[in-house]
Amino acid sequence: MNAEAKPFKEFVYRYSKNFAGVFGFILLVVLILLALIIPFTTLDPEVTDVNNRYLTFNITDSNGVHHILGTDHLGRDLW
Repeated sequence: MNAEAKPFKEFVYRYSKNFAGVFGFILLVVLILLALIIPFTTLDPEVTDVNNRYLTFNITDSNGVHHILGTDHLGRDLW
């Protein structure tokens, strides 16, 4: 058991001293978390609402839905 733990500890020790390694690991973790979380927080891009067309960024529409990047010509959410 100790023989298996030693290579892992050495790996962690070496990469904890390397800025590029730590930065790359953090970036990878953030991208994985975003890939898992974002599909649950966004609206369906195919739903149209022509009453809320061409909304600018960071606006709440008449239905109470917040559009981070606004809407397009069919009222679809851009985020």
